Amino acid sequence: EFEDCSIITIESINQFFKYFQNLSLNLDLSNIIGIQYLSTKFGVSKLMKETEKCISANIKSVIDMIFEKECFNQQTECIFVKHLPKIIQDDRLNRLPISTLFRILNSYTKGSKQEPKIVQFILDHVNKHGLESSILLTTIEHSEENLEYIKQNVNKYKNIVKYPEFQSILVEYLIQDNQRSKENYDKKIEKIQKKTSNRT
Repeated sequence: EFEDCSIITIESINQFFKYFQNLSLNLDLSNIIGIQYLSTKFGVSKLMKETEKCISANIKSVIDMIFEKECFNQQTECIFVKHLPKIIQDDRLNRLPISTLFRILNSYTKGSKQEPKIVQFILDHVNKHGLESSILLTTIEHSEENLEYIKQNVNKYKNIVKYPEFQSILVEYLIQDNQRSKENYDKKIEKIQKKTSNRT
């Protein structure tokens, strides 16, 4: 439970109450996540926006604090998801349990378009950690851009080609590539037919 985490402090609770007393609210690293949690739990939309703005402006320091306090739960995972492109190159992500990484990557994929650097992170992680992390491959979005990136770098990741999750990505690429080739062929035939028709 988040309430048991040291990130939610007496100070964050006091600051949260101050908000309803029209007193000045001091948001800082020691209370920001706790106040965000409380504002989310009680549906205080304006305060939710204020805390999110503060977290976005100080995301590196917020992530440092999460790792320092080792406080990983639904609330902090949401922070990772929302700001993943900004923090994906942080080596400390590789220390997270596979289950936590999977939830973060899966949630991000459902709500946002994956950037190549996120696909690279997933492939590098699986390439380094092996079979136990292969489930992370299922979080790769099968977009044309991602599949093309994987095709161009398949030699770099040849050690993970044996995993069914990676094989399914390659099969998807072949299917899409075949579909594109068929569409291009059909367009060429259509152009030829039009030219022929115009001559008669």
